[in-house]
Amino acid sequence: MVRPIHIAMASRRCENCARFQKSPLSGVKNAGAERTEGKEDGKSCQKVTVRMTIRKNDCRSNRPVNIVSCDGKCPSASIYNYNINTYARFCKCCREIGLQRRSVQLYCSSNATWVSYSIQEPTDCACQWS
Repeated sequence: MVRPIHIAMASRRCENCARFQKSPLSGVKNAGAERTEGKEDGKSCQKVTVRMTIRKNDCRSNRPVNIVSCDGKCPSASIYNYNINTYARFCKCCREIGLQRRSVQLYCSSNATWVSYSIQEPTDCACQWS
């Protein structure tokens, strides 16, 4: 659905907008299920759980770990500005709001030991100016 975009310097309907790109998380396994949808599916920015094996040097998690990430659709536009005779770009990205630390146990094959590896996960996600 095409919606009108209203900006103080110009008011113009986006007649020929490009489709949203596929999400960088498309095709990544999500809690055991394959994620095949991209941003064009209409889902707004939100926290998602992605299963992945964590690797650091020769250490890795014993099994895939549920990691919280941000993914989804955010507004963007390119609107002609007659004052400067070019287009003004307005883009927001789906990003984290706040981070929390979390420890993941990794097994190191070179010396057969376990180490605690610290990662940061978003506490929430929202569309933010980039």
